[in-house]
Amino acid sequence: MRFEPNAPCPCGSGRKYKKCHRAFEEAPSHEKYGAAQGVYAESWRRTSELQSARGDYAWMAEQLGGHKAKQLFDIGTGSGHGLVALSAYFGPDLRIVGVDENLACLKIAGQTLANARLPAQVIARLETEETQFGFVQRGGAIPNPLPRPIALIEADLLTDEHLEETLVQDGPFDLVTIWLTGAHMWRRYNAYSLHRGARSEHDLRIILQNEAYELADRILRPGGLLQVIDRAEAPTTDAVRDEYFAAHGDQADPTSLVVKEVTYRLWQPPEGAPTQLIDTLPGERPNDFPEPQLALVSILSEKA
Repeated sequence: MRFEPNAPCPCGSGRKYKKCHRAFEEAPSHEKYGAAQGVYAESWRRTSELQSARGDYAWMAEQLGGHKAKQLFDIGTGSGHGLVALSAYFGPDLRIVGVDENLACLKIAGQTLANARLPAQVIARLETEETQFGFVQRGGAIPNPLPRPIALIEADLLTDEHLEETLVQDGPFDLVTIWLTGAHMWRRYNAYSLHRGARSEHDLRIILQNEAYELADRILRPGGLLQVIDRAEAPTTDAVRDEYFAAHGDQADPTSLVVKEVTYRLWQPPEGAPTQLIDTLPGERPNDFPEPQLALVSILSEKA
């Protein structure tokens, strides 16, 4: 079905079709991966601006309490608004390494940080190839030493053979963050995502979080923290709170990380946000169980 260029995009973003999904829909097959990244990056930028303006990212950073951090590794940097909040919380001397497999997001993040007078260097290094097994992203060695104070690396946490070695050399880190993991519409056609059985954004989120726990265990200093933030059911009862400890305890089980704290902030979608966030919700509930409320949920785990 063809859409008029000036008509509202059917994705519900509120933007004109020509400024939203047109580039993706009209791209040749081998270019759809990059086109999807661009559409997602612009949509997420606008959503993040709204979330930042109402204090969501500041709240996320505040959940780190009295933790002292000089070295931060951020997974899924997105538009960079989270890094601005973390820098404001810990101070301008915070050393940051951020990664995202979406180069369009990293370019926006670089501009977001520049606007906040936080100099960052984007390291573009992946090439995307269409194969019979799905799209494959390949990249060469990562520059060593990394740029300071902020390095934004185009890298896929799931597949990048150079990333962990670089982080080990650059660390140890005091803090690893993975906030509100999302993905562009073509991410499910990534060959490794297909291999790991990711058939939805929710599946991919869990796979990435599992990888985050294991990588954090290898690059954090003793006493360092991993902070996972989901948009999920508010742990308003002891039973739901216990579920979070159990579920993330299972994710942390192959590591020395121990789940320490679960906090939440009730969620309302920002008015006019073009990105529809996917919820991490529980399975079946008893009929008399209270209707779940959505929240930003912060889970903190500490490396032994």
